[in-house]
Order: sequence, then structure tokens, then C-alpha cells
Amino acid sequence: MTYELAKKLKDAGFPQNFRNGNYYAEKDLTFKEAQVAHFFFDERQKGTPEKELATKKCISIPTLSELIEAIGDNINIFKTNNRCVASLGEPEWGSKGENPEEAVANLWLELNKQKNG
Repeated sequence: MTYELAKKLKDAGFPQNFRNGNYYAEKDLTFKEAQVAHFFFDERQKGTPEKELATKKCISIPTLSELIEAIGDNINIFKTNNRCVASLGEPEWGSKGENPEEAVANLWLELNKQKNG
């Protein structure tokens, strides 16, 4: 997943849980802050000031499972014309991406936009 797509998810309110340990650092994150952030993504650090800084300055890269969980079980993912499409219900309507993760992330963004008007 690209930095830009992960940032769009974060900005739209996608949960930033960092459970899988994959993240992008914000562009203004210093090397020292990045080292601190990596250590403080440990769940045992919940509520500490360092963890709060880490979650503000970093962008979680969700797994396909986390994306699907956020949308629900009725999701269809298929490949057509060398692109992946994720949809709910009608296969004619869906969100595209280079891979399943991007397609489902784009679907979440579209559904979130519709929900929040």
C-alpha cells in the first residue's frame, strides 16, 4: 500500500492500531522519533505520552484482514483486466486497486465518504 493511500485512510478515520507493526512515518518525523515510535507501538505502552506521539506521527498500514474486518463480511474481491476490484453486492460497482489491499482500502474510503456525507 502506498503512503498516500495509507494517509488517506488515516485522515478519514481508519483505526490506527499498529498491531501488525507495519507503518509509514510522517514526512516530518525525525530519526529519533521513529526509533521511539517503533518501540512504543508495543500494546503494553498504551496511554503513555511516547505512544501518543508515535500514533500521531506515524501511519498504520492495515492488512487485508483488517480492511475486510472494517467493512464487513459481504465483500467481494475479484480480478479483472489486471486490476483488483472490491465490492459489496453488485459486482458492477466497486473500487479498484493494483492489489486486493488497495481495492478494499479504496472501497472503505468510498463507503466512509458516503456514510459521512
